[in-house]
Amino acid sequence: MKKITTDDFAEFEISERQLHVFYKEISALSKKSSNDGVNKFKLALINGCLEKVNAIIGNPLEGFERFEESLVPSNSDVAMILGQYVAAMYAYRLANTTHSSLENAWFWMVKDKRMLETRDPHFFKYLEK
Repeated sequence: MKKITTDDFAEFEISERQLHVFYKEISALSKKSSNDGVNKFKLALINGCLEKVNAIIGNPLEGFERFEESLVPSNSDVAMILGQYVAAMYAYRLANTTHSSLENAWFWMVKDKRMLETRDPHFFKYLEK
């Protein structure tokens, strides 16, 4: 698993939030009509996010890089893949953060040995509501 860099930190935080929103929205669509295809506009946004995540944490799904727009994946297919990415982002956060009892705070352990303050990783776990 790649260690986060200071430069990737902000991008990770943004991508994680976007991924949660995409997952929530596509999961809702999947419950209504699981076999309907996801439109190209949504796929382009989702693919952009997945590409950023792949660059930061590495590819969590061997053999998968992005959705092929020409294949028009179904809502359920996209929800399944996004769920895997959400879980990978959470695992990455757990593996790369630490709690300081002295400061009573959570920090990212970044590649260049700097410590960047964050919240408890469990705060970022996706919980379906």
